[in-house]
Amino acid sequence: LEGVSEVYHQAGQPGVRASWGENFNEYVRMNVTATQRLLEQARLSDQLLAFVAASSSSVYGSAMTFPTTEQTVPAPVSPYGVTKLAAEHLCTLYGTQFGVPTISLRYFTVYGPRQRPDMAISKLINCALTASTFRMNGDGSQRRDFTYVADAVNANIQCASLASTAYSKGLVFNVGGGSTVSMNDVLEIIEDITGKSIEVEQSPFSAGDPLITQASSNALANATHWSVRTAVKDGIARQIEDVLGKARNTDGS
Repeated sequence: LEGVSEVYHQAGQPGVRASWGENFNEYVRMNVTATQRLLEQARLSDQLLAFVAASSSSVYGSAMTFPTTEQTVPAPVSPYGVTKLAAEHLCTLYGTQFGVPTISLRYFTVYGPRQRPDMAISKLINCALTASTFRMNGDGSQRRDFTYVADAVNANIQCASLASTAYSKGLVFNVGGGSTVSMNDVLEIIEDITGKSIEVEQSPFSAGDPLITQASSNALANATHWSVRTAVKDGIARQIEDVLGKARNTDGS
């Protein structure tokens, strides 16, 4: 980290469903060991002003109170959530014990342009545009606090400024989109924007997937100038336009 003043630690192995079984070793290596190695380098740096790390709402597991605040005791229900919580604890430890200017951000289902293709909104958009079948885990009643990517980016930037202050080391903040929306609602939004019907095939709920996530981001808003700027419908429309734009560039039309 020679010459580096800010670290945005976004690297990791994502995905709840794939974290069971033999894959767990990879999650430990990518999410825990890699974080510890980066923190060790941060500890040795005399130029670092901010270390902002990506955590996850998965650390809460099946939370019992909504909106969920940072005072809620984490109780992951997936191996992925366990590794993200371990990485978060490491960031807090290095902040409190060695003064590394760490802040961890618990993202709630980030979406938008260039979203990972294995995530639900990406899959739904693809199914709408290709007339293919979407495999729905459960009945679609599960609800998520979807956070637009630009709002997540802004949270990182705001926290980089905060991390350099004396009191902030080792803090943890939620980053949520400001509402909770069911998967059935998301499906209807995408059908409405694209004008395409999506055929749905239901499958059982996946182990480790909570039924509801909903963040209270008040702590982040109070500590910084951050606020939610993008509603779900607007964010999905931008994600669809990004996909369509790439398709137009590919075929030359």
